[in-house]
Amino acid sequence: MNKLFLFLLPLLFVACTQSDSIDAWHLKGSWVSMDDPKSAIQFTSTTKKDVYDGSVLSEGTFRISNNSHLMVESDETYTYTILKLTEKELEIMYLPHGNILRYEREARRL
Repeated sequence: MNKLFLFLLPLLFVACTQSDSIDAWHLKGSWVSMDDPKSAIQFTSTTKKDVYDGSVLSEGTFRISNNSHLMVESDETYTYTILKLTEKELEIMYLPHGNILRYEREARRL
């Protein structure tokens, strides 16, 4: 029994740690608000820009922690929880207020 436990424990650990983790690569690109098409956010590998009607409103560096917390630092620190992230949709909750922000990935123009 102990030998079986010692064999399975590392496998369980690997299975738990290799889940679909979120990193900057998953966020990279432009996202348009589902509630206001003039509002968008743009992610590079290290920065987040808030854009409204083509004008950049703010820009800051970001990091992801605990696989779901998005922290953006500019003049202030903004914290979000990533609720949903697919290839086409992003849903984040602004903390501490609980506002839900829904975005869809901007279609790439040829």
